[in-house]
Amino acid sequence: MHVLSTLAPLALPVMALGAVLPAALQSSTKVKRDGWGGAVSLGPTTSDIIHAVTTIIPGTAPSTQNGELFLWPGMSNSTGDLIQTTLESWPSNAWCGATTGQWCVRASIFGSFGQLDGTGSPVSGDDHVQIVYNLESDGETWVQNVTNAKTGAALSSYSYPAGPYMTG
Repeated sequence: MHVLSTLAPLALPVMALGAVLPAALQSSTKVKRDGWGGAVSLGPTTSDIIHAVTTIIPGTAPSTQNGELFLWPGMSNSTGDLIQTTLESWPSNAWCGATTGQWCVRASIFGSFGQLDGTGSPVSGDDHVQIVYNLESDGETWVQNVTNAKTGAALSSYSYPAGPYMTG
C-alpha cells in the first residue's frame, strides 16, 4: 500500500505504472509509519446506542514481541470520548498478573483528558471475555463491566460521565 500511495500522485498512465511497479516492489527501502492497524466501523447512523454487549475469545497472546498489541472494541460519541475495553499484550504483562501467553484486560475511556483506566486482570487465550457498555439513567454516565463469561468472574469495570448516546 505504501508503494501505491507513493506512486498515485504521479498520475502515470497504466502502461508506465506497470513498468515502474515491479521495480518499486523490489526496493529494499522501507518507511516505518504509525497506524491504527485494522479497524471496523459501523457508524455513523441515526440510531442511538444505550446498551451494547460483545464477547471476545482473544486467542493466545504472543509469547515474544517487539512492541505492544491491543485489541479494543469501543464506542465514540459527539463529545469525542472513546469508551473502550482493551485487551493488551506488552513485552511484559506482569503489571496485571498475567504470565506468558496471557493478555491483560481493562475497561477504560480515552478523551481530551488522556486515558482513564479500571483495574487490569489477566486473561487466557481461551477465556470468553464479555464486555458490557450501559448508559445509566442520568443519560450521561457510561458503565463498563468486563467479566469472564465462562466463570462469571469480574475482570474490570469503569464508570465515567462521557456524555449522551453513542451513535453507531
